[in-house]
Amino acid sequence: MSAVDKLISLARSQIGYKETPVNITKYAADFDTIYPTFYNTRKQGAEWCDIFVDWNFVKCFGEKTAREMLYQPLKSVGAGCYYSAGYYKMNNRFFRTPEVGDQILFYVGGKINHTGIVVNVTNDKVTTVEGNAGNAVRENVYNLFDTKIAGYGRPNWLLVNDDKPKGETVMIEMPVLQKGMTCPEVGTVQTLLNALGFKGKNGRKLTVDHQFGNNVEFAVKTFQTSKGLNPDGIVGAKTYPLLLKADY
Repeated sequence: MSAVDKLISLARSQIGYKETPVNITKYAADFDTIYPTFYNTRKQGAEWCDIFVDWNFVKCFGEKTAREMLYQPLKSVGAGCYYSAGYYKMNNRFFRTPEVGDQILFYVGGKINHTGIVVNVTNDKVTTVEGNAGNAVRENVYNLFDTKIAGYGRPNWLLVNDDKPKGETVMIEMPVLQKGMTCPEVGTVQTLLNALGFKGKNGRKLTVDHQFGNNVEFAVKTFQTSKGLNPDGIVGAKTYPLLLKADY
């Protein structure tokens, strides 16, 4: 079972669970008793749709890995929809098109104030499992163009890819890449940046044309910043391992 399938299986197993009474849930109870050092205030009694999403990640992958997957700092798990959306946006992981395993965020009253987990996507529909949907965990289906949908936060699934088959370790040589170069390796970097959701200066996916132009440089700098590297726009010894996920 893949990491995404594991999450969806757990989320769907919760369908039908109801709060008892208002905003009192086992999800908040777990956070208040198992992880007390991560919070300044108790979660029990709070609106719990975001708590439900984070609980599923914590149960599947552990608190530390869950936070890293969701781009959340300490004391943030179950903090709320607005903050969760902000963490994704700060890491360039907030999208308009859904993928299975995404965290869907909704507008309520003009603000991002509801959330769930994407469990299926078709050409025109997105299916979710949501906590605190009518005071219960429910599965819902929406039109992809529903104006209530604010967007989709994409967790870092590469952090939990240890359930994938392990391949043979190989050594490869890659040239240092920088603006102005044209070569097949640039195309590889463009493809990797696109897969990770990093866009060009024009706000669009990179064209895989093997040319290291302004858009590629911008995407590389954004990626480097997200990893705590000096954003020099050069793909070299420090950037390659992170871009290729050799550290996972």
